[in-house]
Amino acid sequence: MKLVVSMAMVTALAGVVDAAPWTFEVSPATPTWQRGEKVKVTLTYRNTTKTSKTIQVMSCSWEDHVGKTDPELTWEPWGCDKNAAMPVKLAPGATKSWTLDMFATKTAKPGAHALKLTFQPKGEPAPVASNEVAIEVKP
Repeated sequence: MKLVVSMAMVTALAGVVDAAPWTFEVSPATPTWQRGEKVKVTLTYRNTTKTSKTIQVMSCSWEDHVGKTDPELTWEPWGCDKNAAMPVKLAPGATKSWTLDMFATKTAKPGAHALKLTFQPKGEPAPVASNEVAIEVKP
């Protein structure tokens, strides 16, 4: 019986690895945000496969690939003159990071918030959720 359960767990874990060939992590410069004040948030994509992987992101509107779960933690979109898909090639285990200026809206409720974003490169079938970071919004 233990062997059957062990085999089932190995098979399930193998499916999880195949289902998520990359991870997405958010890392804010500080966990305490003042309403309306920008905070640098680093977004890191990691190739978790054993082979090189190429993703496509837009050259100046890559923030279109990022979604948010808390509408009170946001960013301002910016203009873009010459937008084109850019390939980003990553070796196994390699990362690519971007920095996004985020802020708590002026009407954000003070207190605890959860910063969790999603990332979906162009052509990928589904977005991947980031880690969740506790943010304290100050009035």
